[in-house]
Amino acid sequence: MYRLWVILLLFLGSNSSPAQHLAAYSDSRGHFFVFDHEEQLMIEELAVRSFEVGGNCILYVDATGHLKCYYNNWVKQLELGGISEYRATDYLAAYLAYGKLCLVAEGSKKILSYRCPMARIEDSLIVFYDKNQEALQAFYNDTIQEIENGIIGFPATSMASSDNLFAYVSARTGNFNIFYRGKITTLIRSAGNLRYATGRDIVVYINPENGSFNVFYKGQIRQLETFPPQSFKVGDGFVAYVDDMGAFNVFDGEQTRELSYYTPDSYQTEDQLLVYATDNYFYAYWETQSYELESFIPLDYKMDWNTLVYRDQTNRIWSFSKGQKDYLVNDLLDNYTIYRDLIILDPHMERCRIYYQGKTLRGFAY
Repeated sequence: MYRLWVILLLFLGSNSSPAQHLAAYSDSRGHFFVFDHEEQLMIEELAVRSFEVGGNCILYVDATGHLKCYYNNWVKQLELGGISEYRATDYLAAYLAYGKLCLVAEGSKKILSYRCPMARIEDSLIVFYDKNQEALQAFYNDTIQEIENGIIGFPATSMASSDNLFAYVSARTGNFNIFYRGKITTLIRSAGNLRYATGRDIVVYINPENGSFNVFYKGQIRQLETFPPQSFKVGDGFVAYVDDMGAFNVFDGEQTRELSYYTPDSYQTEDQLLVYATDNYFYAYWETQSYELESFIPLDYKMDWNTLVYRDQTNRIWSFSKGQKDYLVNDLLDNYTIYRDLIILDPHMERCRIYYQGKTLRGFAY
């Protein structure tokens, strides 16, 4: 594992998710620490195999392959092994082990399905195929709802999920369906080979009948373009796309905005953010506004929630979060990561430092 310099950037008016008080890191000897508010706890002496930081808990696989959960200053063992997948998201945490799908709530597990070959674990819902029931089901608002039954074999020819939404082409009927806020909507019957993408509150798709580009946004359907776009990528409540004429546009839930009348060299979406590069300029788009960040393309960058971190041509590290650009550090980094609006930097041969709500704290990593 890494020696980490953990920078927690918390801003007034931030997202209401509770995720920003949690972090995890390992020191140079492999000791595994949890940062919870201003308290730091060493919870494992041996290096963990992997971990996921959620909004209320941290799931991790320890050195012996056991799945454990940190929650509210306590560590609890969930499984002895057999873990095929696990996720800790803003609001939900779950895992697959020995064919079972288990929800993790307040440090304890609850079995959702005893025969589950597939599951999509997201912030507000878990969609899974229950083989005993031969049904595609969703755990949503603390209850299990049936999406489709009478399924033999894999339930979908294609599927995509986001924080609060699940879209799929049924293997049984061929219909393109959306599960959103507890309701199922069929958008296209006999969809065939469909191009679509999902984000929080949004699905975009190209209608195979007429080639039009359409959006499902918070339950409403509208046509964005008459002709299919050259490319499109989806974030939380918005879609960025290059239309058939090469113009670069964003639909933000209210209207379509043209960012450039020609195609960008590259663009990428993640949660609330869009970044794009054109003519050697680097831009960020956040909450209906575009920001010119640099007159060069960064060496690398990462995004999550409202925050972008990137490395300039002299190895300096910068952040852009909620409309503000800040210089962070000029150090040789082994790695850097973002968890929501939490930035983790791993400087070479440095002691862990933690910046939390305006305070500078020292970690235990050397």
